[in-house]
Amino acid sequence: MSDQSNKTALLEPHTPEVEADPEKEPSSEKQPQSTVHRVPKLCLLDGFSEELNEGRGINLTTLESLTVLQVKTASAFYQITVLEPFKSKVLIQGGSLFADAAQVTLSGASLGRSFLKMSCIWIGLSMELHSGDCTVVTSPVSSIGILEDSFPTGSFAA
Repeated sequence: MSDQSNKTALLEPHTPEVEADPEKEPSSEKQPQSTVHRVPKLCLLDGFSEELNEGRGINLTTLESLTVLQVKTASAFYQITVLEPFKSKVLIQGGSLFADAAQVTLSGASLGRSFLKMSCIWIGLSMELHSGDCTVVTSPVSSIGILEDSFPTGSFAA
């Protein structure tokens, strides 16, 4: 660990787009011409898969227990402490729903209940959280930071 405490490593957002043509029907005089619609590349299965290979996210299973993350979404800021990495159990605080810290399961990163990347937090995707029967889907993540040196230092007697 470095000598400086509260250092934050950040990942920045990236939003590529791709043009997609709707299926063209045989032309007729009564039907309007087809138009081109801009669809974010991330919303297509191939684009989603490519985006995950870009490395703009964190997989909880690669972190140690008690790692502290700072996650900013489009509408809130969260502090997340990893409790059990392989079970995706975290302690989360922030936003309007988690004013007090709560233990939840972070299912992963999604496009809002579709294309779930298990146990991950990803730039541009929403976090999908579960607590009991309740599911919370956040707004898209805009930055992720790992709080370095988040453990207390000094000698501690038992």
